[in-house]
Amino acid sequence: MDRRRLLRLMALTPLSAIAACGGGALKAAGIGEGQPDIQVSVSETEPEPTPPPAPPFVLPAGEEKRLLMAGTRYETPLYVFASGRPGRIALALGGVHGNEPGGWLAAERVVDKVRPANGAVLVIPRANKVAISMGERTTDDLADLNRSYPGFEDGKPMERLAAEIMSAIREFHVDLVHDMHESWSFYRDRTTNGTAFLGQTVSTNGEAGTALVESVIDRVNRTVLNQREELSFREFGGNPNQQPNSLPRQADIPPPGRGTSSLGLSRLVPGLVPILVEMGQQQALERRTALHVRLFEEVLSQIGIT
Repeated sequence: MDRRRLLRLMALTPLSAIAACGGGALKAAGIGEGQPDIQVSVSETEPEPTPPPAPPFVLPAGEEKRLLMAGTRYETPLYVFASGRPGRIALALGGVHGNEPGGWLAAERVVDKVRPANGAVLVIPRANKVAISMGERTTDDLADLNRSYPGFEDGKPMERLAAEIMSAIREFHVDLVHDMHESWSFYRDRTTNGTAFLGQTVSTNGEAGTALVESVIDRVNRTVLNQREELSFREFGGNPNQQPNSLPRQADIPPPGRGTSSLGLSRLVPGLVPILVEMGQQQALERRTALHVRLFEEVLSQIGIT
């Protein structure tokens, strides 16, 4: 084969075939004489396999009582009830303010009667134990737990407790926090803006939280016998210029504090749904306690925990 025909053949031949020949044909035609043999390597790299999705976080089945602020006069229990199955994980907070007994009594009933079918339920029934013993909302020395997230390890007692609660939220992969409060009067009766007159409202933020809360309110209101007790959705972060007696989507700026309220937890933990409930204290204590429990049970039902 002459040199010209060999060059034309090379142009039409894959490199792998030329390599398989060991370059002998080239030498026979006098191509590449006096030079090292041409080495052609073909690297066949397989695409990286797609890693499998991470398994869902599942707490082992069982019950646990853990102490927050252990060894101090502010020590208070955190209860963990786990189903051992995949599912949502909800934290109920009671007793954040010491003069709102319906919240901590309801949280204690949750400890006694609620167990998850899926996921897990965590409960802190008496968060601000010292304020509860005093019958006070809180004190300057204690700080306001509901203005202290994400917490401050070198701060006042409730600022330190907020840091421990945040640690538990992350450890247990909590994705919903249900904070039980009380207000002096019903929201429907308010005439001025502020943090009073919030009774019978449920607040949250974000699309997922809003859809859940509005559905829960609708279901619970169907069981309320007294129309005056009906719950309203109060949007956190709404229009502050809205008229008080219009639709209950009023935003109130909380009093100063170094941190945020429980409604701000969604900014600290991506994907977390915060719910803050305010029951009006015009109702008998037993009635508002029962409504707190009913509301939380409906939340758990709709997110598949019970």
